[in-house]
Amino acid sequence: MRTVACINYLWPIVKNRVVIQSTAVVTPLGYNPEMVWAAIRSDQRLTDRGMISGEELAILRHEATTQAAASGFAFFGDTGAPPAEPNELCRGDTRYGVNGEDDFTVPETGKLDRSLELGSIACLQALNRAGWSADICAQPDTALIVATSKGPVLHVLEACAALKNGPENMPPHLAWHVAMGPCALQTALSDMIHPGGSAQTHVAACAGSFMALHHAWRAIREGECKRAIVVAADASLHPVFEHSFENLGVLAQPEADGKRRCQPFSAAGNGFFITEAAAAICLESGDSGKLEVAHCWIGADATHLLAIDPQAHSLTRGLQACAAGEPVTFVHAHAAGTQHDQVELAAIQRACGTEPAVFSHKRWMGHTLGASGMVGVVISALCHQKSSLPDGQWISTPARSITVGQGFGGHIGMCVLTG
Repeated sequence: MRTVACINYLWPIVKNRVVIQSTAVVTPLGYNPEMVWAAIRSDQRLTDRGMISGEELAILRHEATTQAAASGFAFFGDTGAPPAEPNELCRGDTRYGVNGEDDFTVPETGKLDRSLELGSIACLQALNRAGWSADICAQPDTALIVATSKGPVLHVLEACAALKNGPENMPPHLAWHVAMGPCALQTALSDMIHPGGSAQTHVAACAGSFMALHHAWRAIREGECKRAIVVAADASLHPVFEHSFENLGVLAQPEADGKRRCQPFSAAGNGFFITEAAAAICLESGDSGKLEVAHCWIGADATHLLAIDPQAHSLTRGLQACAAGEPVTFVHAHAAGTQHDQVELAAIQRACGTEPAVFSHKRWMGHTLGASGMVGVVISALCHQKSSLPDGQWISTPARSITVGQGFGGHIGMCVLTG
């Protein structure tokens, strides 16, 4: 008989505590957490298509420029007007090309895809609220983690249309977006804030925010970095996606007044409408007294590319892991107004009982797709900070909440906030 020696590699017993330093959100319902909270509390609801107007976006750009200058960052310009001539290709920047050959830099404001503009604005808003300057971001223990569902898809679609006239007529700013693909937002933000630590992008449909958040949470807990800025953005308001969702039977049909609405947990399961948005959160290892990201969980449901396991086994396991036998104050569900909402609600009740309040922010703003998870975490954080649920119900603090995200392809993610 042979004896085989085994070596166990153990993680550090002591884990760093991960706390929220700031949150930010940019949506048609409100341009910062306070505005969004006020709109939800007064039961203001978007309908049809949630899109920020050009005039409002120009104001947000200008405010972001002011925030960037105050903190030592270089925003992409203080005006939304594109230059008179197309961007010229810029050589010599070895970050984005192969050996520095025939390369070009991030396009300026006015030529960025809307998802990049919204994500950049949310990022600067969160950094400003956290008090993180350019010097702090440049430290080697500051990470940038980004989430997206489709990347700069509006500019990619525009580029596809431009190719019909021949590749020589492709505008350089569109070519840049195609080349960067899903990493475009991460690349633009890296160029803007120059993080000293790692920079990564997570793509996991509507659960991508939780993959990014999980990565940041784990890295801080295990001492891989001290702080992280997590950003998610989505701008997919295009007939391609609206018709696709309609064909799948998940785009809400117009009601009697001709408007589309999202009604989470309704018996009809009528569906959702699309809204553009971005959200960001600054995380840091810290002591007690602040809202904590106590746990993150990611998993998958391999039942079908689009459909969910009707018994929701994976979802239930995740909820049980997050509940951990502790009382849960509220669950911020994914609930997008589809027939799956009832499956999700049953899983929540199996794992957490019937005591926790359950709601979904999609009632007020529709589905922000790749940004929905981060938007949800920001709203859950507001509930903790305001000691209130969106419907005005008071909650005692410290509270414990679970925020859930799910996406096509079987992606599932969730996080626990305490405080």
